[in-house]
Amino acid sequence: MIYSYFLNGFIGHKPPMSRHFYFSTEEEQFKKNCQELKNWRYENLEITYDYNSNGHRCKEIDQLNENYILFVGCSTSDGHAEKLEETYPYILSKKLNLDYYNLSLKGSSVNTCYYNLTMFLNKVKIKPKFIVLQWPHFNRYALIHKGGQYAVYSPWADFNYEYDYDVFKLLHMNELPESHSHFYRKLALEFISNFNIKVIELNIMADIKLEKNGYDTTILQWDNIQNFQDVARDLIHAGPITNTIWAEKIAESL
Repeated sequence: MIYSYFLNGFIGHKPPMSRHFYFSTEEEQFKKNCQELKNWRYENLEITYDYNSNGHRCKEIDQLNENYILFVGCSTSDGHAEKLEETYPYILSKKLNLDYYNLSLKGSSVNTCYYNLTMFLNKVKIKPKFIVLQWPHFNRYALIHKGGQYAVYSPWADFNYEYDYDVFKLLHMNELPESHSHFYRKLALEFISNFNIKVIELNIMADIKLEKNGYDTTILQWDNIQNFQDVARDLIHAGPITNTIWAEKIAESL
């Protein structure tokens, strides 16, 4: 996954800032599903990915109300293949009558989450009421690739273009992406501890079990949240029922 960097200091999705499909393969799969699936709810449901000037799927920072939630995560929290109003950040914010800002990026990594989170808390004077940290897979790791762009490496990535695969292979063979992810999780939680902000760690996609290790956070693990009850348009990510369950679980933890 390659991002624009740095839009107003943030790592964000690349232009165009409004589109119906993020990947070309996403549109191809959608057309195929329309032919193969009967009474499919997504066939006539318009989904638009609208990003702000920072490349994030939410309103601008200067449009935020003072009472808001901050979300950080990967495509699960970005709401990939799902209508914005059916994503758990949107559902939770409405349930709690709070505004929200969403730093989540498709294919994100833990060190990318750390960067955007610390950048946001350093830049924005009014802090969020609470933070939801939905951790991506711990074996992803972001580096600058050969073209000078910010890219996330993962075992499932397509390395046919300008990734410096030798660098990633060296990291992955020595299990550094996972150990680095633990390191950046620790940095993120230590940084947040400087503020009086409640933190929810949402472990949906992370391929490890999170331990508190002295951190003052509420951890909602995959097993406690249940498996997906339904799926999004891409048949991989969570659908509206599952997103609603997550929103309810987070609300209960507060």
